[in-house]
Amino acid sequence: MAISLDHSRANHSKETEELLRSGRGYNCESYGEFYGPQPFKKVLEHEVEDMYNVHILEETCRELGIKCRGLEDPANVRTCMGAAEREIERRFGADSKAVWLGTRPDVRTRYCSPGEKPVQYAIPKGAMVMSDLGPDGTLFLFPREEKNLSPSSARGPPRSDQLDFEERRLIWIARI
Repeated sequence: MAISLDHSRANHSKETEELLRSGRGYNCESYGEFYGPQPFKKVLEHEVEDMYNVHILEETCRELGIKCRGLEDPANVRTCMGAAEREIERRFGADSKAVWLGTRPDVRTRYCSPGEKPVQYAIPKGAMVMSDLGPDGTLFLFPREEKNLSPSSARGPPRSDQLDFEERRLIWIARI
């Protein structure tokens, strides 16, 4: 298997473009163990090794400029996983976080429990799209430990008139 650099980027879905344009994405607590930003290695290993979502590794490698071939072979998957992890650590830091985010309407209808409100997260400058599943969500890599990995905005808080009471309460709690 060959690993080489490739600087081409995939086109993003309209949902991912909306997230990038607004600088905000949403997630729900009911999403479970992977609610909110998590260590990128934990998320990548879960997606590839536990869920067999090898396409996420393939997309991540493409975004990093790494060409990985033969991902049907577990040995090649491990080799590409190692190459991706090393490149992420080099570019973004070992303490980088990954988080699944979506647009508010998509998250509300696909992932939130009945009555649950999506929690807003800022997408920090320099974040990378690891995987783009359109309306099913976007896996973002957040560089290094950001102080704003809680429900708040890196590009200034949203106007309070754009949020309902529960969202304002969650953002306030996260800032404490």
